[in-house]
Amino acid sequence: MGSESAPGLSRRGMLSLAGVSVASLALLLLLFSRLVAAGHAVNQAPSSPLIGHPAPDFTIVTWNGDAGQRVHLADLKGKAVVVNFWASWCADCSDEARVLQAAWQKYHADRVMFVGIAYNDQQAAGTTFLQQHGVQYPSGAEQNGTASVDYAVTGVPETVFINARGIVVSKSLGAVSDGALDQAVQGLLRQ
Repeated sequence: MGSESAPGLSRRGMLSLAGVSVASLALLLLLFSRLVAAGHAVNQAPSSPLIGHPAPDFTIVTWNGDAGQRVHLADLKGKAVVVNFWASWCADCSDEARVLQAAWQKYHADRVMFVGIAYNDQQAAGTTFLQQHGVQYPSGAEQNGTASVDYAVTGVPETVFINARGIVVSKSLGAVSDGALDQAVQGLLRQ
């Protein structure tokens, strides 16, 4: 048996392979640029149709502080309001509770009101949650049960920032960090 050589590519085969490689690279670059453009468009789009519009009114019945007290959003006109949708069964809400409580302590003297709205929760579990996390700002069940729909809540936690004129300025999906919360509240105070 003589030595066998591996079959080589003909000149035509090599040109064909190079052409396919160049075309594949061009398609990958086009796909990448489209993905970057789509990401940029998503980041520029408002996160909620509520932004720039009057905040839907609601009334909660508190489960903490003066239990049974009613807090009506319309009565808070002239104050910036941070509305947090939470639930006792939500792990991210547990992590976020400390951040919200600290911000409430920092800003409530600056005419910033914090309101917590329980989402699909029971009073006993919610009250225990509020006590465990030391939540002092008014928090409890929404009286008519429509706030989560009116605010287009898709899951908890979600936080809505309302300026002193009653206009929704921004909405945060998921647990809000202390830095992001501080920045949003500072923005409310500048308006």
